[in-house]
Amino acid sequence: MKQEIGALLHLYLDEIEPLIPTEAHQFLITEAAKSISEAQGRNWIPVIVKQTGIESFQAIANIFILVAAQEAGIDKVWCIVVDDSAITQKSSQLLSQELTPKVDLAIATRDEIKLALDYLINRSVNPLVGVRLATALDKIDGISRQSWKENLKEVVALKCGITTGKKFDIFKEVFYTTPQPPPPPPPPVNLATATKDEIYVGLNYLINRSDNPLVGVTLTTAVDKIDNPYRQYWKQDLKEVTALRCGITAAKMKIFKEIFYTTSQEIPEDTKDRVLLSTFTVTELKKMAEKRGLSEFKKLKKPELIELLAID
Repeated sequence: MKQEIGALLHLYLDEIEPLIPTEAHQFLITEAAKSISEAQGRNWIPVIVKQTGIESFQAIANIFILVAAQEAGIDKVWCIVVDDSAITQKSSQLLSQELTPKVDLAIATRDEIKLALDYLINRSVNPLVGVRLATALDKIDGISRQSWKENLKEVVALKCGITTGKKFDIFKEVFYTTPQPPPPPPPPVNLATATKDEIYVGLNYLINRSDNPLVGVTLTTAVDKIDNPYRQYWKQDLKEVTALRCGITAAKMKIFKEIFYTTSQEIPEDTKDRVLLSTFTVTELKKMAEKRGLSEFKKLKKPELIELLAID
């Protein structure tokens, strides 16, 4: 018959199958068996079971009690019946300490990481030695972890005291990750009309995405330099960006232009912006100098012409 959830039952051992084997030392089993015998064959802590058939059950927590009862030579143990949900099984095993809590680094808070590291460092059995809590915490929490792979090799690269081998194996007893889907790209950004915040969002996405990121670019520096008062005059190839020395080189322009573009306006001939002036040819620069009534420009090279027009 179907047993009611929460029912306390006195079940025969041969009606119960353990979910997982017990790896306790024989000393612990023997002493626990003695305590059951001294209690007149009673296990005062019940085995947690779920019903699998009319007269069959599976022990999902406090499984050690089954082994101790067998050692004591008794036929029956007291059990509590629970539902067969995964949440109930996990909860029961955590409460019976048959399951070590796990922390998902992709979504964990700083406090969660701190508690788990502190547990590993300070536990009495097989602790995580040679790791400073504050240092490891700052380095692990100070980086985006949503794109870390399931093998967690990225933590070794942080040089936080957790090295390949025994320390890494201990670390993975508690920590794991479920890589998160990458965020959707922001809408295209027109540099001729974009706000500074829009430039920031676009660059932040390119720099921090996991697939083909814009490496070697400091976000705040690049935003400050690209937020140029003359960018409405930049040409469609956006080569002016490389002249800003903001970390975006010609080799990185293909990535940059995945998000950024411009609908440029005609550059006024009286501009004094060096970046804009650098987009003109030598012939065009000399014509500008002539129109401005500047003298002694005919023998000047392009850098000198740019400087002459910029300070005029």
